[in-house]
Amino acid sequence: MECLRSKAISIVPKLLTTSSPETQLRMCHLNTNGFLNHLHDIQLDPAIQNTDIMCFRETHLRSSVTLHSNQLPWQEAFVHRFDHKNNILKGGILITARMKTNPQQLIINNQQVECATISIRLSLDSKIIIITIYRQERTVTVRQCISALQTIIEDFQHEEIIIVRDFNDEARSSITRELSALGFVEHFVNPTTDHGTTTDHVYYNRNDAQTQSEVVNMTYSDHDLTAFIIDL
Repeated sequence: MECLRSKAISIVPKLLTTSSPETQLRMCHLNTNGFLNHLHDIQLDPAIQNTDIMCFRETHLRSSVTLHSNQLPWQEAFVHRFDHKNNILKGGILITARMKTNPQQLIINNQQVECATISIRLSLDSKIIIITIYRQERTVTVRQCISALQTIIEDFQHEEIIIVRDFNDEARSSITRELSALGFVEHFVNPTTDHGTTTDHVYYNRNDAQTQSEVVNMTYSDHDLTAFIIDL
């Protein structure tokens, strides 16, 4: 409880109280610790219902599991998943996006880390790459994750990119320095878990964009929801 008192979080979201307007792109990021276990909460959560793109981690979904439309945050959602091929019920990434963002799955050649990448297109001349990357503790090193992320960035080096990452570590300063050298700005520096740690990060390489961010406490996860909003 002391950790919660010291965190700069909202119990009720301030930025996501209404549906997403055409003048904003809203993206949220959440470690669910089991997507289907908390599906009812996810579908009723106002912050999630009022966003355009959701990046879920620790989904614990087997590759053999099919998600139907009534098992998603919203009806008619685009879905891109990273599931463990060996059916281990750990890790996993699920990206859902509203169809108005014109989402498209991108194939990347990466065998080291959990990663799911999509592109969205808000207009003919506005394309954004969204990279969601996750490291389970003790599976690969932070250095391997950074190396894999740098390789992915090189594939899209001339694009507008948002990176959503959780490396299960506190080595924020070194990672931020390396991404800063590539033109990325970090948007969450306060604690994002009930334990007072900051492991949920968003980086964006368009420095002139008008953005807003918010950390929202989730009663059904020990991680907070991080909301990142771009004013278009």
